[in-house]
Amino acid sequence: MLKYKLRFITLITWLLLTVWAFFPSVIMNQRLYGRMRIVIYSLLLALFLSERAYRAINEKFFAFIFKVLVFLGGMLLVFSAFNFRVSWPDYVNVFIVYLAMCVGYCFGMNKKQLKISLFVYGAVALICGLNTLYFFVGSFSLTEYMNVIETKNMTGQLVATCSIAFTIIPMSGKMKIVKIAFLIFSIVLSFLLRCRAAMVALILFWLLYIWKKYNSKRFFFLLVMVLPFVIIYYSQIVSLFDKFFIGRLDYSDMDSLSTGRWHRNVEGIEFFLLHPIFGEMNTFSGLQNIHNYLLRRLAAYGVFSFPFFIIYFAYLFKLLRQWFNSNISDIRSIGVFMLIIPFFTSLLEPLSPFGPGLVQIIPFFFYGNYLQSNLSKKPCNKYL
Repeated sequence: MLKYKLRFITLITWLLLTVWAFFPSVIMNQRLYGRMRIVIYSLLLALFLSERAYRAINEKFFAFIFKVLVFLGGMLLVFSAFNFRVSWPDYVNVFIVYLAMCVGYCFGMNKKQLKISLFVYGAVALICGLNTLYFFVGSFSLTEYMNVIETKNMTGQLVATCSIAFTIIPMSGKMKIVKIAFLIFSIVLSFLLRCRAAMVALILFWLLYIWKKYNSKRFFFLLVMVLPFVIIYYSQIVSLFDKFFIGRLDYSDMDSLSTGRWHRNVEGIEFFLLHPIFGEMNTFSGLQNIHNYLLRRLAAYGVFSFPFFIIYFAYLFKLLRQWFNSNISDIRSIGVFMLIIPFFTSLLEPLSPFGPGLVQIIPFFFYGNYLQSNLSKKPCNKYL
């Protein structure tokens, strides 16, 4: 019994530290952030070994991803030996979320413990979001200078994923009022942080939630009921949309609307067409940071980016089925729906869905927990 409590305390500590690493006072201090990453990765490795999470590789999906990761690591080592430019953080980001998924798969949690861990994660993520606003803006408000907040996209994804958790957690028990308060607070924070990709992903999740929670007839009935209010308050809605999503950007200029992402992506495609074999590995490009995960890998590694593509689409194709087939009323399904945020964001960011840094570890951990309850006939952990 003591061992069971200690392992759960270790998990909660890991969750707390992982979110704490994104507080402005930590992440803006690269030396401190680097040390915290070492501690967090060490705790994750300790959980991986203590839970014997390598047993997850016995499951077909885990085994396939592992084989591609081994091949990818070997390929990057060969290119490094020939003095080609490779980015090991690209590999670490994919590998570390895989470890987190394995730990989630083999870490036995009942629904009560799952709820506790989600509340702890969500509460700290909300404090992190609030602290980010006060650190950079000085108040709980939206300003025209939100684009200068260096960590808003990472914090925005953390807040958006906990918003999904608070949406799905059952409305019952003593925590009902706390859950509602946290949900409202997470929605407000998501908009104020103006992490636009995460906000759109969150809206898509809520549309899916309404569709799955209620039948299609109720969904269309709700749309019909909402339509008159949209027409009546059209100008106010457009104003809010402009304030929270667009800001000072020019509607008519695609590059302005995408905050410079459009021309970067086009340049990335053009560079790949000129250097399709090795990409940036043996050619200096001078490219700015391409804001699309697959395009970024394509420009960086040319045709040898295919292992990254295989891993990305292996997850995505599985997730597409699970998003539409999973029971959205089951608390254990939170992990699969959390991944809507990083995979949608990957269309508009260079490191998602597996990075940047630590930001995606927790969603993949909860996804592993979801896979345990859906893939395995035999529990991976004796505590289940």
